[in-house]
This record gives sequence, structure tokens and C-alpha cells, in this order.
Amino acid sequence: MSKSFTKGVKKMTNILLSSLQTAMADMVYYTSAYTEMYTLYVQEANKSSSEYNKKRADYFFHNSDSKARRAIQYALDLGLDPEVVCKDCVNFFDSYKGDWKKEVA
Repeated sequence: MSKSFTKGVKKMTNILLSSLQTAMADMVYYTSAYTEMYTLYVQEANKSSSEYNKKRADYFFHNSDSKARRAIQYALDLGLDPEVVCKDCVNFFDSYKGDWKKEVA
């Protein structure tokens, strides 16, 4: 093999690894952001009726939905099983939206 071929393979491998790392980091970010938003939603939803703010609860719920969707989509794009790598996001859809596969995939 020529040096230029080997150099090209190394460069392509580095590009691929960089893309995978970026996508995995994004999946982790959205999973974490989902957890944060969902925690805030649960806290708001469990407040007494005099303290409960529906607008805030809706905001946190919709953000949870959005972040969970993104995390699952990144997992699918990477060829990973969302039921393994972002289980909480999948459980969110199964609990509130029905089958996550119909909602996201």
C-alpha cells in the first residue's frame, strides 16, 4: 500500500470517529437535558394547587418531549438501541405518548 493511501485511510477514520463522537455527545446531552426538564416538570406538577403554574408545567413537559425525541433520534442515527442507551427517554414516550417507535422513528 502506498503512503498516500494509508494517509487517506487514517484521515477518513479520524473524520468518522469525530462524527461518531459528536453524535454520541449530542445524544448524551439531550438525554441529560430531558432528565433535567422532566424533573422540573414533576416538581411543578406535584405542587399544591395554589402554587401550581400550568404554563410552567406545560413548558417543562414540552421541553422534556423535545429533548427525549432528539436523544432517541441520535441513538437511532448511530445504529444504537434507544431502549438500551436512553431508557428514560423511551419510558417517557411509552408512559405519555404510547409507543415510542410510532412517535419518533
